[in-house]
Amino acid sequence: MVVFAAVAAFPVSNKILMPSQGHIIRWFESHSNPHVAILSDFFFEWTHHLAHRIGIPKIAFYSSGAFLTACFDCLWRNLEVVNPGSEIKFKDLPNAPRFPWNQVLSLFGQCKEAESDPNFELLKNSMAANCLSWAFVFNTFYELENEYLEFPREKIGFQ
Repeated sequence: MVVFAAVAAFPVSNKILMPSQGHIIRWFESHSNPHVAILSDFFFEWTHHLAHRIGIPKIAFYSSGAFLTACFDCLWRNLEVVNPGSEIKFKDLPNAPRFPWNQVLSLFGQCKEAESDPNFELLKNSMAANCLSWAFVFNTFYELENEYLEFPREKIGFQ
């Protein structure tokens, strides 16, 4: 099986970009007025675990809009029912959108094909950690994607 570059490189690049958490924790402990939250790109799932260890909220930043993020999240949570070549149904999302397989994100398609790769589990866990974020920042505005901006609030329950 061919392991696609985007999937294979993700765990390696994520690990390279992860600083020593011990150093960051010591920095937080040494300051009388440390930061109150961590805002990080969704690719850096390790920041969720760091924020949890420090005891502050983690806010996930998505460079995409809320609709795409909701679809991507749905795919990761339901990976076992997604079959390449079939119609993809997002029945849990507002308006229950459907798309043919060939219109689904190419990165997700590559990931689905690379499920047997040992790095795949790390990628899957990274995506799942983002769902545990305290809040989300999307590259959009309310008038464009209001129902998809409300969706995470209803699903996760934060205000």
